[in-house]
Amino acid sequence: MLKATLKSILFLVFFIAISSSSGFGENIYISQTTNGTGSGVDCADANSASWFNSPGSWANPKQSGLIGPGDTVHLCGTLNTELSTNANGNAGYPITILFEKGAAFSIATWASYTGAIEVKNNYITVDGGTNGLIKATDNGTGPSFSNGTSSGAMDYSNYIYGVYIHGASNVTVKDLNISGLYARLALSNDSLPNSFGFGDIQIDGNSNNITIANNTLSDAMFGVYDILTDTSNVMVSNNTIANTSTGVNIAPGNTSTTGSNISVTGNTITGGAEWDGSWGDGQWFHQDGLHFFSQDGGLPVAGWIDGLIISNNYLQDFGTHSTAHIYVEGQGMQNVLIYNNVCVDTGSNYAANGMITIKKADNTKIYNNTLLGAGTSDNIGIYLNGLNGIYVQNADIKNNIIENVRTIMAWQVGSTWTSDYNDFYSYDPLYMFEDSNNAWYTLSWWKGQGCDLHGLGINPGLASNLVPNASSPLGITAGGVNLDAVFTSDKRGVARSLDFGWSMGAYEGKRPSPPTNLH
Repeated sequence: MLKATLKSILFLVFFIAISSSSGFGENIYISQTTNGTGSGVDCADANSASWFNSPGSWANPKQSGLIGPGDTVHLCGTLNTELSTNANGNAGYPITILFEKGAAFSIATWASYTGAIEVKNNYITVDGGTNGLIKATDNGTGPSFSNGTSSGAMDYSNYIYGVYIHGASNVTVKDLNISGLYARLALSNDSLPNSFGFGDIQIDGNSNNITIANNTLSDAMFGVYDILTDTSNVMVSNNTIANTSTGVNIAPGNTSTTGSNISVTGNTITGGAEWDGSWGDGQWFHQDGLHFFSQDGGLPVAGWIDGLIISNNYLQDFGTHSTAHIYVEGQGMQNVLIYNNVCVDTGSNYAANGMITIKKADNTKIYNNTLLGAGTSDNIGIYLNGLNGIYVQNADIKNNIIENVRTIMAWQVGSTWTSDYNDFYSYDPLYMFEDSNNAWYTLSWWKGQGCDLHGLGINPGLASNLVPNASSPLGITAGGVNLDAVFTSDKRGVARSLDFGWSMGAYEGKRPSPPTNLH
């Protein structure tokens, strides 16, 4: 009898310990104001946004009726009170903030440098559900400024965030639509800060293990802006980003902070002409698809990023003052891998440096990208840039298609690289390559330097989906070199061919079918 009692007590203690650490998995419902009984059991009886923001409404270890590990907080209807977390979830038992179908945070604006949802605790997931929305309805270029006038129509010009992750780790933001945070009028002279940007999703502080996935982001200075503070394990994947000055911007905050194991993959980033024009102090916006930079302070470099993967992104058209579709900048950018990206210009605008620009970074690998210009006279495919005697070293350039640009590649004298198995098709064969002494070179000169001895200089004949088809010269000859030790699939996830050799560019080509009924 005593043994049975002890066993029951031990089981109860074990059950309580497990329950406290894992959470009960409650569903708690929140609306702008208290509904019905205010019990939080459904949208009709929801707790209020102010209840959500009260520290007394949160508990870790988990307590019944309070928000804690394993719980799902359902957002109901339209909210206009900023929400802020107040307790951690646990490993394997995050706290999920889930937008119910039709739920939205929508208001004219909110306080500068704050988020509609602020995540300041660990193990939190913000899930947009079916159609969750965060939107500012009256924020952006106003009708007048102290240093000039414009025809903007917004009443507020605050620098706001959609989701603000501040000093929190193990955070996921997914399936959320964030729009209208700053409706900017192109060529207006908004006096926006050049030292502190603002994004649809803003990350700063010591925030590790961050996943930003499958969101639709638009109309902010940045789609995703991450100021690294000794940060590791950040993934920005499969988001659709439009009408931003820069789609994704990731960089150390200062010379004493670092970042590692960062992946930006599968995103579609377009537009940016709304950000044409200058700050109030006369500086132009940095209009890019992706921008990554380190802090320079001589060697050994502080403020660095080591282990950056940029892959499978589609990037198109970024306004009058676009610097690059993909811009990797700084001596502290080490061991960057860029592959399976598609960069496209369709109009008169072009990247002033190059579609892919590497500045002062070492050991960058540029593999199987497709770069398509619009025939603009100053368009450049790849630019190896340097400054103050620091140049790109040991870049490796393979299996790329660069088409319809004037200059395939430009470089600062002092840069070093290897290049082979690429297809370079310029509309101006006399000006395909340029160095910083303004000397121009042809493809035959390039090959004479030992570059692209296995490369091609033909029209790739891509299909409308940019895939080399069976009638394309690249579809038949393949032309690329196997890089399966680095990656094995194309932009679509199709396995790279091992039978015929890899296709050049972001997409594996369609090979002719083998003959049948042979005897």
